[in-house]
Amino acid sequence: MIKILDVTLRDGGRAISYNWGEAAMRDISSAVAQSGCDLIELGCLRPDCHKKGRSLYTFVDEAEQYVDPDTKAEYTLMIDYPYPPQYDISDLRPYNGGKLKHVRVTFKEGANRDVFEYVQKIVDKGYNLHVNLTCYPGYSRDERLRMLGEVSRFGVTNVTLADTYGVLNYPSFLTICDEAHQNLDPSICLGLHLHDNSLSAFVLAQVFMHHYAKKRNIILDASIGGLGKTSGNPHLEMLMGYVNKNHGGNYRVDELLDIESKYIFPSLRQAQKEWEAFYYALAADSQAHPACAQQAMQEHLSLHDFYDMLHKDR
Repeated sequence: MIKILDVTLRDGGRAISYNWGEAAMRDISSAVAQSGCDLIELGCLRPDCHKKGRSLYTFVDEAEQYVDPDTKAEYTLMIDYPYPPQYDISDLRPYNGGKLKHVRVTFKEGANRDVFEYVQKIVDKGYNLHVNLTCYPGYSRDERLRMLGEVSRFGVTNVTLADTYGVLNYPSFLTICDEAHQNLDPSICLGLHLHDNSLSAFVLAQVFMHHYAKKRNIILDASIGGLGKTSGNPHLEMLMGYVNKNHGGNYRVDELLDIESKYIFPSLRQAQKEWEAFYYALAADSQAHPACAQQAMQEHLSLHDFYDMLHKDR
């Protein structure tokens, strides 16, 4: 089974120092939930840092206002470990049975007993524990096998391989994914977090789905418009469209397009040519000539209007 985890508010938030504003946070989380996304990451848990309109929180209660109770979406928060000053796990209230039921923790190479004791407390509080192995391609093979063995010993729900520096290419990518697949308990969901430094993230995500979707539960991280610090992430709308076409998905990409125009474009801090790529991507997804995208931009059509035009006769 394939699931998609939206990281717009958390990883995308890094591009703007997490300063979204309350209206943007509500609109983004609502639109992603309405799109049918499986999991939504609302931001990070950090000590003494919460301010209204920022996707950083000290307590779970501060994030719950952005939970949509009427969709299938579940929610998660991330803890960076270690991140000085370290988040005090005693500030994490026990899971209350609601939709914010997941906590993701970053592990770095060389993680030791202190880390495992820290995350065990998250499991003991009733949350589904996700472990993100950051900078994973830089681990030695022995360290990769050690970490996979360690995380399999306690109640982890999901293990995500994070290509933090965007260095993976096709052969090395398959090597480390096969290794993880073979050494993780089959009950553990295998996740993938890609950065698009090499402009290959979307292709590698497709390879990942092709190789593992029928072998185990998998989950892929993505953000609206690919928003993230520096090179960004796989585009949520493109990933959803691909799963719809090739893996029986039922995501509503159109729910994201107004949000993309209203909030994501202004946050991109990139050259005009890069945001134009979204129009070309929509055209390609609909098997339309690139000239259609050019015309849409010349006529100042919004992304949503362009999407509607492409799907008018379908």
